[in-house]
Amino acid sequence: MKINFLIGSLVLREKKTGVHLYYENIIQKYISNHVYNFSVSVYESYASLRKRYAKKIPYEPYLNTSFRFARFLTYFFPIEFFFGRSEIYICDGLSPKTLFKSKRVFVIHDLMVYLYPQNYTFLMKMYLRSFFERAAKEADLVITVSETTKRDVVRILGVPESRVSVVYNGVESYEGGGDIRSEIYHAIKKRYFFYIGDFRDNKNVISAIQAFERYILQDKDIYFFLAGNPKGKNYEYIKKYIKHRGLSSKITFLGYISNDEKVVLYQHAHAFVFVSLYEGFGVPIIEAMLYGTPVITSNCSSMAEIATDGSALLVDPTNIEEICDAMSTIADPLLQQRLVKQGKFIAARYTWEAAYRDFYNAIDKIS
Repeated sequence: MKINFLIGSLVLREKKTGVHLYYENIIQKYISNHVYNFSVSVYESYASLRKRYAKKIPYEPYLNTSFRFARFLTYFFPIEFFFGRSEIYICDGLSPKTLFKSKRVFVIHDLMVYLYPQNYTFLMKMYLRSFFERAAKEADLVITVSETTKRDVVRILGVPESRVSVVYNGVESYEGGGDIRSEIYHAIKKRYFFYIGDFRDNKNVISAIQAFERYILQDKDIYFFLAGNPKGKNYEYIKKYIKHRGLSSKITFLGYISNDEKVVLYQHAHAFVFVSLYEGFGVPIIEAMLYGTPVITSNCSSMAEIATDGSALLVDPTNIEEICDAMSTIADPLLQQRLVKQGKFIAARYTWEAAYRDFYNAIDKIS
């Protein structure tokens, strides 16, 4: 049973986010577990890839190459014309036409485009909704990264629950030890709350900042460091809010950070604050737990699903006072020790090996 991952362009990206890393780690586990009946297809020629990668093309033994215009043509012609025949196609952004009775598997990380449409441009909204609606009709299997997303897929897209399997994200420790910027080196000497992510509406960063603004009235020797993509209207609004409220000396935007910088920021943080309104999974929560950082997160969506068994302080993300109280409560050393211990216990569940096994078993059921 040959499996074709139609996601080569995602795993070959230089800068990878959660979606890209999900596929990359699953494919790497296929390789390390000596599963050879799969390929990774990319809408790019071998000559073009050779120019991009002078030394070694990633996943070269498993790659199917084509050409850039092929992506457009696959909307009209069978996928076999470009990548040959496979029994199962792992799809992302495209539901392929096939000559044979091949199975289609769609991985859906969240349905943010339905719940927070303001996060997307008009064209991106149309594209994503079209893809999801085709997935609902044509998928032999939908894989989601949480029970939360599974419920959304069943409720919003109308996919029968029997056709949806959950394969959680994995998180594995990064050893670090590389160079970090002097700005980060000086930052970790302070006592601080930490956040990493983007600044879109669902992330609810403004509520964390407003809670912090109240909290520093009782604890003036603490800071808040925010890492992530410094773009978008929400980012600009938050920046203006911080300046207007006179918080610039207490709250710092770090922008993009390297893996080495991320590790040390987690490890030295007083606590990690992630009070999102909606997530498909919530990788940073598990990362923080993995590195021994106490966590404050939301009591809703996938956050409540993964931050179980007393592993985090759960708060109503719409209640500024409650978030502020959690910031105060988490200063208790005994509570911090308990949260760190429970957090590491929870993080140990979410490995890429476990994700691979669940992914492999889900595919095996339809083969």
